[in-house]
Amino acid sequence: MIVERTDGAGSSGAAFGLTDGVRQVNRGNLHKGVLPCKMKGMNIRSEIRQMLAAAIKTAAEAGDIESAKDASVLVQYPPKLKETGGDYATPAALSIAKKEGKNPMAVAAAILSRLEKRDFLEKAEPGFINFHVRPTWMAAKMDDIIREAGSFGAGSGGAGKTVNLEFVSANPTGLPTFGNGRAMFWADTLGNVLAASGYAVTREYYVNNVGNQVTIYGESVLRRILERNNIPVEFPDGLYMGEEVKDIAAAVEEKFREDEGRTFTEDDLKDAATIEKVAQAAVKETVDRTRRAIEEDCKVKFDVWTFESVLHESGEVSDVMEKLKKSGKAYEKEGAWWFKSTEHGDDKDRVLVRADGRPTYFLGDIAYHRNKLNRGFGVVADFWGADHHGDVARVRGALTAIGEDADRVRFVLAQMVALKEGGESVKISKRAGTSVPLHGFVREVGVSAARFFLTASGLTTHMEFDVALAREQSERNPVYYVQYAYVRLFSLLRKARQQNIIGEDAMKDPAADVSFTEEAEISLAREIMRLPEAVEDVAESWEVHRLTRYASDLARAVHHFYDAVPVASEKDEKKRASRVMLVLAAQTALGRTMDLLGVEKLNVM
Repeated sequence: MIVERTDGAGSSGAAFGLTDGVRQVNRGNLHKGVLPCKMKGMNIRSEIRQMLAAAIKTAAEAGDIESAKDASVLVQYPPKLKETGGDYATPAALSIAKKEGKNPMAVAAAILSRLEKRDFLEKAEPGFINFHVRPTWMAAKMDDIIREAGSFGAGSGGAGKTVNLEFVSANPTGLPTFGNGRAMFWADTLGNVLAASGYAVTREYYVNNVGNQVTIYGESVLRRILERNNIPVEFPDGLYMGEEVKDIAAAVEEKFREDEGRTFTEDDLKDAATIEKVAQAAVKETVDRTRRAIEEDCKVKFDVWTFESVLHESGEVSDVMEKLKKSGKAYEKEGAWWFKSTEHGDDKDRVLVRADGRPTYFLGDIAYHRNKLNRGFGVVADFWGADHHGDVARVRGALTAIGEDADRVRFVLAQMVALKEGGESVKISKRAGTSVPLHGFVREVGVSAARFFLTASGLTTHMEFDVALAREQSERNPVYYVQYAYVRLFSLLRKARQQNIIGEDAMKDPAADVSFTEEAEISLAREIMRLPEAVEDVAESWEVHRLTRYASDLARAVHHFYDAVPVASEKDEKKRASRVMLVLAAQTALGRTMDLLGVEKLNVM
């Protein structure tokens, strides 16, 4: 059933220079002829890109450069150099000069002379072009951030677009294990970010309740039922073992007794129909438990649960088989039907229908992907383990063969993650009964630690989860470090309220006259302003670890601010008010980031 920071930018020239204290930038009080920053979510980097693209185009039209086509508008975060480092930098002049054999300084001058002015930037000089953001401008934007609150950082790049994220989809022969957690939390966080970027996101779980693995599971459960009733029974190699199977067996036995008044005998092990019936009952019980574990313990909610059996019952699987035959990409050999997957880089052709007439998982998978595409999603994404890399080309090839747009399917492969406890790696095997249930693992380390750790590095890299570090209540623990930053912000605001510096309605009516002079203030404001860019990065690249990294960078700026300057105890009234505003904005940005990551916001630790 279907239930519903790029680093490394150099600096060979001067930058967009800033003159602190030149003026207080307030809304509606801008310099004449300087256009206000008007991007949604105050995405400064996006605005700079647009400025550069327009300037390069104008320079090309004037003949100063040969063509604006394919010109780089890459905008990076450069390293902080003492004199020339900026908040943003672009190699545009260098890349154009290299391509056209021109002097980089001359190209840079041509671009800079045509840059449209913006209120957050002031001037520029040629070279590896660096941009400095005006601190007074950032200060004036703090109240906008506070007012936006829950929508700060949101983008519109996905407006009108739909995406289906199918992940976990663990074999229904046991609850999801620790190994399923990495892709699950990654995909769920990606879904949060895509939704914040305007996409209509559907999270889907696919249940493979058809095939030999299900039959083996049914036999495993049936043998445990017999064992429960003191009937001597053996357990051949290859069956599913472990305490979890015993629990499922008890539930299935009770279900049959209540619904049908049925008991089982050793003869039932010889009856394929009985084994299949037990198997489907065991799958249902397992899926029900899986759903509860994922929603209640892991805090992940799927919008759709699709069962493979429905694709068979509806005729979709057989229809796909007929289309493959007509396409000429399927052929019969030794009584079985094969797909010409070697034409798509596979090492051998793959069976679609066995000689005994039973369809393979591969055929069902083709039908499932067609089903998702036919539901109208702009992008259909699968999150698979890296051991499934060989399946990608053959599934794409089969979809193309039956006339589907395989380019709408995106495969995301996750490398293995090892579990380390007590300095030793834990070996995991579902059939052997030595697996670590995901929900049990999450209960052990906490959902915040599980989500943060498992999204902290790229999916293409192997990783090791250190359980001891995840439990540690210190700043060595990265999720503790982020949560502690939020607690510190909450503590500063609590003190400010206790001293009547701000009222309970400060979030609704923040002060507008704000200025920053201390390095710690400016650094924190700079990190706050980068949330829309972090969201944009993840939405475009699907590299969720960029958001985790941003959370750590923002937390670091919060801790530095907390240690460097007083807030409630500041004697200067204007400075005190400005810092309270900064704290409110930081709490907004960090809170939004933690919500996207699924990390709990605490008031005390």
